[in-house]
Amino acid sequence: MPRFQLNTDELAAGRGHHDTIAGTIGGAAGVMRAAGASITDAAGHDGASAAGADFAGAWERELAGRADFLRRAGENLAAAAEAYRETDAGQIRT
Repeated sequence: MPRFQLNTDELAAGRGHHDTIAGTIGGAAGVMRAAGASITDAAGHDGASAAGADFAGAWERELAGRADFLRRAGENLAAAAEAYRETDAGQIRT
């Protein structure tokens, strides 16, 4: 069987990269919330106000969901790195 090698430090670092990206996307969700509030306040028409709020709300939820997914994927990378480390530590070397 061919040897399988993995750099667990790089794998674990993926969590930080994912967290950084998730934070940026989460910030964009906040911007969409603020944009929706601005549209609602400035529309001057109930229909336009509701449409703007719905549009911004949909994007806010979408972006927040993607940020959450990225955070969880980063957690999985860190857990995988730890599992590989534990497996490697328990191996009998010849």
